[in-house]
Amino acid sequence: MPDGPTLKRIRDAIAGGTTAWKRIVSDATFAPMVENMGEALRRAPQGYDPNHPFVDDLKRKSYTWHVRFSEPDVCATGFMDHYIEACRAATPFHRFMATALGTTW
Repeated sequence: MPDGPTLKRIRDAIAGGTTAWKRIVSDATFAPMVENMGEALRRAPQGYDPNHPFVDDLKRKSYTWHVRFSEPDVCATGFMDHYIEACRAATPFHRFMATALGTTW
């Protein structure tokens, strides 16, 4: 969970970059990876529009993605290809976060 100032920078980027954020989280490959990003506030954070199209994402306390691989998946031939594919699908998310935090990607 990011600290307060970091969380604000991410939320500001989402609130101000709606088009880019929508493209990232609605991507057919990536969307299932962010369905459950963890804990969230019950209401929009103070200073953010409760009617924002991505208010549920603004309520988040952390921003992560995940993929579940079963033991047979991990042990299967070609697993690394699937793992790399998942990482590639997450690249726009990481780029968005890096930009929001003023770091390079």
